[in-house]
Amino acid sequence: MKLGEYKMALPVLSHPEYELTLPSTKEKIKYRSFLVKEEKILMLAAEGSNSEIMNSVKSIIEVCTFGKIDVDNLASFDVEYIFLKLRAKSKGETIEIKHECEECKTENSFQINIDEIEVIFQENHSNKIELENNVGIIMKYPVITMGDSLKDDKDIDGIFNLIVSCIDYIYDSEATYKPSDSTKEEMLEFVNSMNDAQFKKVQTFFQTIPSLRKEIPYKCKGKKCTNKTPIVLEGLQSFLD
Repeated sequence: MKLGEYKMALPVLSHPEYELTLPSTKEKIKYRSFLVKEEKILMLAAEGSNSEIMNSVKSIIEVCTFGKIDVDNLASFDVEYIFLKLRAKSKGETIEIKHECEECKTENSFQINIDEIEVIFQENHSNKIELENNVGIIMKYPVITMGDSLKDDKDIDGIFNLIVSCIDYIYDSEATYKPSDSTKEEMLEFVNSMNDAQFKKVQTFFQTIPSLRKEIPYKCKGKKCTNKTPIVLEGLQSFLD
């Protein structure tokens, strides 16, 4: 640069902040929309595996939220909810969903408003599981890195490891017992010592975990089709365009 010349700094673009409430804890957090550079990360990840997509989602949430938010320890449905809100502010509240009719195979498309999608808590869901008189466990929700473990019901070892990972503490009439004070083998032995009725209570916890869910009235557009079965969209993947 020659004497007397100077380089002007480019203007800095500002981005509005928004606020949302975490479904699990009701904590309020602030966030901004994701930018082009962050959307590129997601577009590249979309060509990869589910784990690559979720890692990109996690990275985008980390840079687009403000405050001390530990994404790795957020409930998986919290992560999905945050990302859906980010997507709404970044690319618009309306998304187009395509659905192939199960009866006539006609492809239908319809639009939904992201702001109408909420995390649904089922009435029979509880993180407190009473196993017998004065003995029970308090569960915590799976985090985003455990997502694939919930899908493969044939991976027995994975299922039991997931259960152990989601035990917050065990209690009886005298004390509470943290998993960190026991070995993994001891925790697995505790789970294996349950009878069928007790284990089914644990299964119910996982089967009724809160999730992004929306039921949509439906009428197939096929000329001769009479299918009017409502469509149920559940989980983040259902709402990604």
